[in-house]
Amino acid sequence: MLIPESLKHRLQTWILLATVLASGWISKPAMAADFVAIEEHLGSYLSEDLVFTREDSSLVRLMDMIEIPTIIAPVYYNCPGLCTPIMDGIVQLLNRTDLEIGKDFEVISISFHEAETPDLAVSKKRNYTALMEDSHAQDHWHFLTGDKENIGTLLETLGYSVIRNGEDILHPAAIMIIGADGKIAKYIHGTKYNPIEFKMAVQEVSSGNVVPTITRIMKMCFNYEPEGRNKQKSITILGFILMISIGTVIFILYPPLKNKN
Repeated sequence: MLIPESLKHRLQTWILLATVLASGWISKPAMAADFVAIEEHLGSYLSEDLVFTREDSSLVRLMDMIEIPTIIAPVYYNCPGLCTPIMDGIVQLLNRTDLEIGKDFEVISISFHEAETPDLAVSKKRNYTALMEDSHAQDHWHFLTGDKENIGTLLETLGYSVIRNGEDILHPAAIMIIGADGKIAKYIHGTKYNPIEFKMAVQEVSSGNVVPTITRIMKMCFNYEPEGRNKQKSITILGFILMISIGTVIFILYPPLKNKN
């Protein structure tokens, strides 16, 4: 099927215009602080001066806790949104991986809400380590709290943005793997973590390598408010319509070659 050049140009212009308008519509809420994101800082190093509070209320330098590849999970323990799925995802990962916690890797959850206390961290640790099949997990999954300055420095280093929303905090869903030298080596986005991907990442990190993110599945913490759900649904529908439209136009412009036999 031959398409007139004038029609081709119009269709191509439509695709470009629709893409620009869609990207502008989606990015506008970000500028209005309706959601947050992560700017990956692969290859950057954690500060040697970061100090947090252990579950027993003692202070500890974060880098003193990192001697092997270590998962860093930025969360806050009273989060009404994504933090529970993130922590549940870590439990599922640790129960499914054939790597050994304490030998091959460690896990550190760090609250980015400065008002949270070690007592709350102890309670959360008890709840989550009770779900672990490995009884030694409680010795190698740490739950830390901290002050505003150290939290801010850590989040800035990780490229992890959070936004206050009254008593709650809006934030992305992701964990990071840090090398023994404090280098940020891997970001894993979302709330479900593939044990094969995790194992490969730990092996790469153990060799001193960084692991670029191929697929970024960003999930935003809107506290499940109707307005937040509607925004996410609108963005999803818009993206679906746009993909279908572009696919249809491409099919029209470049139809499959007919069998000449």
